[in-house]
Amino acid sequence: MAAKKTLLGCGASLALLPVLLFGLVFMGVGLVIRSTSQPFDDGITTVGTVVDHVERRSSDGDRLTAVEVRFETLSGEEVFFTSSTATSNPKAIGTGVEVSYRPDDPGGARNLDDGSAFLSWIFIGIGLVVLGIAALVFLGVAFAGLKMLVSGRNSAIDPPSPPGDFDPTAVDPNAFDPTAYDPSGTKWDSGETDFIPDSDRGF
Repeated sequence: MAAKKTLLGCGASLALLPVLLFGLVFMGVGLVIRSTSQPFDDGITTVGTVVDHVERRSSDGDRLTAVEVRFETLSGEEVFFTSSTATSNPKAIGTGVEVSYRPDDPGGARNLDDGSAFLSWIFIGIGLVVLGIAALVFLGVAFAGLKMLVSGRNSAIDPPSPPGDFDPTAVDPNAFDPTAYDPSGTKWDSGETDFIPDSDRGF
């Protein structure tokens, strides 16, 4: 029975692997999106303007819209780029957005107001919840297995306990007393005893 429970615990632990993988994937996607929604460490932050909408299609066939942004570098160069994130509710044309760019690559600028930061937290949050649930289930299975292991060892080491109604103090040590035998109470029936002569007895 203990072996069967151990196998069930191992099966439950293996079943958690896809759940852990699912949580890790969501965490990874969220972190990647998060990194692309932050200003460049060696970049410059400025304000750009939404000048156009660019239609895109999602993997499910839904129509999404990315925004085209125009901004000027510190040297006065005018730069246009399309946001990497497309949504169903894009910012209106003429809206100002925060932009981060590298001086040596202004065309690879990032639109910091395209909603990527919020989307990244959604993925990270889902990943954390899934990983937390998987961790709790794993700890529960591990605790149950450890408890069964300790219980099995104790039952193998400890002697079996006496029955619940057994009272060692109720045993009377004088229940059998060999000195209590009374030979006077023994009767001898001579009619049933054969007389053996002394000569036959070897005397």
